[in-house]
Amino acid sequence: MQKMPGHSTDIRKWQIRAFAGTWIAYAAFYFGRKTFAVAQPEIMRQFAITPAWIGIILTGHAIGYAVGQVLNGTLTDRIGPWKMLFTGFVLTILLNCFIGLTPHFYLIAIFWILNGYAQSFGWPAAIKGMATWFPNQKRGKLMAFWGPNYAVGEVAATSFAAVVLAQSYSQQLKNPAGEIVTVGNWSNIFLLSSLVLAILAILALMLFRDNPEHADINNPQSDSTPATQIGFWQHFKETVQHRHVLLLGGVHFTIKFIRTTFLFWAVTYLTFDRGFSTSEAGYISAIFPLAGILGAVIGSYLTDKFFGSRRAPVTMFMLIGLAGALFLFARVSNTWLPLAIGLVGFCNLGPDFIIAALAAMDTGNSRNSGTVAGIINGIGGMGQVFSGIMVGLLSHFWGWNIVLTLLIFMALIGTMLLIPLWRAQK
Repeated sequence: MQKMPGHSTDIRKWQIRAFAGTWIAYAAFYFGRKTFAVAQPEIMRQFAITPAWIGIILTGHAIGYAVGQVLNGTLTDRIGPWKMLFTGFVLTILLNCFIGLTPHFYLIAIFWILNGYAQSFGWPAAIKGMATWFPNQKRGKLMAFWGPNYAVGEVAATSFAAVVLAQSYSQQLKNPAGEIVTVGNWSNIFLLSSLVLAILAILALMLFRDNPEHADINNPQSDSTPATQIGFWQHFKETVQHRHVLLLGGVHFTIKFIRTTFLFWAVTYLTFDRGFSTSEAGYISAIFPLAGILGAVIGSYLTDKFFGSRRAPVTMFMLIGLAGALFLFARVSNTWLPLAIGLVGFCNLGPDFIIAALAAMDTGNSRNSGTVAGIINGIGGMGQVFSGIMVGLLSHFWGWNIVLTLLIFMALIGTMLLIPLWRAQK
């Protein structure tokens, strides 16, 4: 431990701050991401929007997110995670406020698509921060406690939005189709969630520093070549040529396809197909990420405890379980639906975190971990792109059974893609 005058040089203290700051930061982003999913049924009623149109909007949002992941991952390696988190927070808060204040559907659509890009600032920056502050040894056990951040954020944001909607007044109005409909005050979801996001963002940014040097600590494990000493595209090209990066991205595509289907469509499915109210559907859908917390914690821990930091075996076992859980979800009655959605969440978010965080950090280093995380999550984000449009069209024209069958096949494809990585380690 090295002391310097006037500055705290306790690296353990700053590691705790980095852990807490990045944990809060990424969880907070969900208060700007889950807003639309909960408000979606009310928006559809008010503006007489079909699932196909919602699918197009979600696809636009996903394209912005996927492209942003790739670009912002490399930018994070060059300018640092703190500035990227700050920029992402500001953009997300502004765009959600704009949605809450506009009465025009086409503006809602544009702002939500732009919000996809704003959301892409979070993950590469958070992973870069953790990779810089913590070495690879026993990273799986450490990240088992960091990993639930996005699941906690999703639960908290979904539950908060459902409570806001349930407590807001409803009004009867005539939509563009000429129907008299009762619509909850969905705009409050966007405005109040933005307020919570702003508070959490301030706390996270106060806690976090980019790296030990910014906290006046000599970094004992710094990498030799900073990302800023090579060109943007050269840095990107060197990273994408790693033999595992694209394969991990393909696996994450299948996982993300399933996850974003539940993230953006669960409330709508439960409302229109299963007969729940919008607020009830919001509460039930929150079970998905809540169970996912356990999946991320247990899955991450097992990769270190029993498989010597090999990430593929646990991920494969969980994806096989995911296929079975989706089969149950498609067939159980409403009474057992909360349990089924919990099983899906456990088996989906565990692999999601292992691939997007642990495998990404193992594959990269403190110099290029932002780029690695951005590429893997960017390819995964394309799963979100295809999920938005495909789920919207398939559910509209052929029903939800075909959608759930597609999700089962996605889980099995992801399992097969992992076979070459069975023995892969750092």
